[in-house]
Amino acid sequence: MFTVSSRVPAPETSSAAAAGTGNAAAMMRRYARPILEEAVQLYRTAEEAEPGRHRGELTRAVTTLGITLSRLGQERDARPILEEAVQLYRTAEEAEPGRYRGELTRALDHLGASLRTLGRPEQALVVIGEAVELYRVLIKMDLRAYQRRLADALIVRSAVLLDLGRFEEARDVRQEADLYGRTS
Repeated sequence: MFTVSSRVPAPETSSAAAAGTGNAAAMMRRYARPILEEAVQLYRTAEEAEPGRHRGELTRAVTTLGITLSRLGQERDARPILEEAVQLYRTAEEAEPGRYRGELTRALDHLGASLRTLGRPEQALVVIGEAVELYRVLIKMDLRAYQRRLADALIVRSAVLLDLGRFEEARDVRQEADLYGRTS
């Protein structure tokens, strides 16, 4: 059984801090990162002790940490973590084909958006392109589950194409995104 360390604030401490700041993002910056980093470390330790048994949990914890850092505007820290998440999902997908495809796609999607934010549009275009292609496969299996995600990935792809000055291609991709977005 894993336990969380003393770095987790007592309920009265976090409530007082939240009331004092009124800023959920500040609370996330202060507490979420250390908690998520500890979760990742615990799952790494568990996965090392029993290879394959905690693969999914470790990979999801790494992804959650990367996405959280990205949402907090800490893209430089998020990028290598999201890259690790993508690699972990690739390895998991090789071991159990199809099981982690949706999660791999989501991690690619977030990594692409992070790369764009960091001003690396060429790399972002490749990563988002892979996410879009995987979403196209997934949408054939479950339209409702992946339609909106495909539309969102296409919107990011369109924005990256605009960043690269590829205006006509960006317009076409955005029109496709709008079609998926409207049919939900």
